[in-house]
Amino acid sequence: MTLDDSDGPSLRVLTLLAVRLRSRGSVDAVQLAVDRLLGHAGTDIQPVIARLIDEGLLRSRGEAARIALTVGGGERLETELAEETDSTGRDTLTTIYREFLVVNSEFLSAVSSWQIGSGSSDNAVGGLVALVDQLRPLLDQLSGLLPRFAGYDERFTRAILEAETDSTWLDSPSTDSVHTIWFEIHEHLLATLGLSRTEER
Repeated sequence: MTLDDSDGPSLRVLTLLAVRLRSRGSVDAVQLAVDRLLGHAGTDIQPVIARLIDEGLLRSRGEAARIALTVGGGERLETELAEETDSTGRDTLTTIYREFLVVNSEFLSAVSSWQIGSGSSDNAVGGLVALVDQLRPLLDQLSGLLPRFAGYDERFTRAILEAETDSTWLDSPSTDSVHTIWFEIHEHLLATLGLSRTEER
């Protein structure tokens, strides 16, 4: 795909967003995140990352080349997403976010109970599946407003299927686990509304 002035800015914003969602991820992790936001693979973002680094919006750290937002990059992302959020419907997105927080509280309790071993694996899977099912209607609403939210439902389905035989798919940070996906949705909502986790406390 050739990057020109018409499609460059949107891809640049998605790349900045992907970096926020991956939280100092590798180039490959950021690439995968952009593919998911776009809903398809095949767009090479390495030239975009290089350009954003040159402009001081991203930085590459360490031998593993972990990509992170600079202060300027975070501010640029916030400005671009604010414009999109306002044009999409900030009030509607805020209502969805508040509904998410209600389910999120239950999800965090369920994950904590599972991690301290207060329930069986079967019960944990069943409980988290029920909470994901509560979240799916909100994801449908979000996807209708912002297509970049569309991939989460399918990722949940896969993680839950894997968790039926391997419980690490419930909460492992090294796989695309139920908890990993949920955490990313939370961060995606915060980025969309220009919020931080500290503002929720």
